[in-house]
Amino acid sequence: MTTFREAADAGYLKLVALWDKGKAFNPPSDAGGGRFWMAGNTVQVAIDYLVQTQQNDNFGYMADAIAFFADWVKGNDPDPKNWKNNGTWVDDYGWWGIALIKAYENSSVLGYDKDPNLKGKIEKHVKDCWTAMHGAWDPSRVPNDDPKINIVGGINNSIQGVSDKVKLAGRNCVTNEVYWLLSLLMARVMNDKSYLDPATDESAWFTAAINANILSRVDIINGQEDYTNLILERFKGVPNYTDPKVDNLVWTGDQGLFMGASIENVAQNRSDQPGLLAAYNIADSVKQRMTLKNQVLHEELFKIADYRMDYAGGKGVFMRNLQVLNVIDHKESNGQYDPIIKANASAVWNNRLPDQRFRYYWNAELPEPDVAAWKYNKTIVDAVLHASGLSALTAALPWFADQQIQPVAVAGAVGG
Repeated sequence: MTTFREAADAGYLKLVALWDKGKAFNPPSDAGGGRFWMAGNTVQVAIDYLVQTQQNDNFGYMADAIAFFADWVKGNDPDPKNWKNNGTWVDDYGWWGIALIKAYENSSVLGYDKDPNLKGKIEKHVKDCWTAMHGAWDPSRVPNDDPKINIVGGINNSIQGVSDKVKLAGRNCVTNEVYWLLSLLMARVMNDKSYLDPATDESAWFTAAINANILSRVDIINGQEDYTNLILERFKGVPNYTDPKVDNLVWTGDQGLFMGASIENVAQNRSDQPGLLAAYNIADSVKQRMTLKNQVLHEELFKIADYRMDYAGGKGVFMRNLQVLNVIDHKESNGQYDPIIKANASAVWNNRLPDQRFRYYWNAELPEPDVAAWKYNKTIVDAVLHASGLSALTAALPWFADQQIQPVAVAGAVGG
């Protein structure tokens, strides 16, 4: 049988092959849209694994990533303050920034301290990413169907989409979550509180939404309101410029990012803002409402086909942030999330495809979608889905690395 560490090691080597020195996502500036941010998220998955296993980046993963990023910059305005205008979804800079600040923070483990030139490029690009997002802050009132809701600020994920009515444009949660988390990480890692600009305070922005009861989904069960603690894709009442199929949407990636930023708030003593209670409430609600009966995460394909690939890695984003919460819980309690972490990692490994890639449906509870369903090149699809599964395996390593992976119970219905 295979241990969790052996499975993660094999999963990482497969990711290196799928990444193919960044070629899987080329060209980085292609109008296909999501390939730029998807590449950044894939980089973070690799970094997370290497840090967790205390390994140098011997395959040059970050060097590939920097080259990929530099190729993208060549085709754009060199001033990151103007990147909001180039048609790229603004949250892309947050995904890249988080991956880069994690690499910078762990440069000694990863071996980047030995190459000052590489580390300098990492530092420059992460600062550029923050500058790009900071410059996209919109101080105006957030549109809302309820005229009594008066929340100002936030970042639109597509500046062009605000006027062009691009589907899913507007001040959604994920764009503001990645800026929130990136700002917190940079303030701590670089010991520079200027990255927590009071004029772009995401903690306060999300707190205002919490106080207005427009951040979390509310279900109606037997005629009664049931507050789920699940973060909506955007605030209730905010126009989404799309069809009703995604109204009231919750995404696993949003749950993970909000948890991660809430935990980082606590690490920086921002006790008046969302903190551990919010993280615990979200984790518990995901476990109750977004899993199969064996605790394996389940998420349907996104309703709009063009964006399915963008949402496909959400479960991995959730699992890597659940790992952070579980570290805290092990100190305060007994690791209440051990079972769900072990169940998901086991499912990823036990249900891998014949070529050793990881599936979208980790428990194989539904037939795996054909590559054409994702609207992207097969190289991108394979890398993104595999990276998401690797995050589940990496999340298991702090506690179960040497344990053997056991078969997972057959999937049941969603919930419970």
